[in-house]
Amino acid sequence: MPKPGTCAHRVLWLTSRGAASMVDLYPQTHSIGQSRNLWEAKVVKPLVDEEFIERNGDVLRITQKGFAKFCELDLKQPINEVMVTVATKPDKFVPVGNYEGVGFNPDNIRPGATDFLRCPSRVGNQFIYRKGYENG
Repeated sequence: MPKPGTCAHRVLWLTSRGAASMVDLYPQTHSIGQSRNLWEAKVVKPLVDEEFIERNGDVLRITQKGFAKFCELDLKQPINEVMVTVATKPDKFVPVGNYEGVGFNPDNIRPGATDFLRCPSRVGNQFIYRKGYENG
């Protein structure tokens, strides 16, 4: 049973505007990272099994029962054009502004916070101290 705002709700919305091919529907209605096979199994097949949509090859068409269900879902949470978009991934990280390190002052470190640096690392049977802490 489709819930408001889900992929199935979006499929019903798009098919209510006319028959649509699965090639066109998949990019607009799948979850990010969801393969087409998983989308067909989790979204399309239940809608076909419950007779909300008819499948004729690669074309999906909404039924009367499906349109009634779409209207019911749309009353609870209307779908707008912004929700139905192709999922995109960011190309790269774009930093905003520069961090000057104003909030970081090494002199304001809690006393004793660097005591662990005095402990040596053990490599085999040998103890190795960090630079500047050779005396322990």
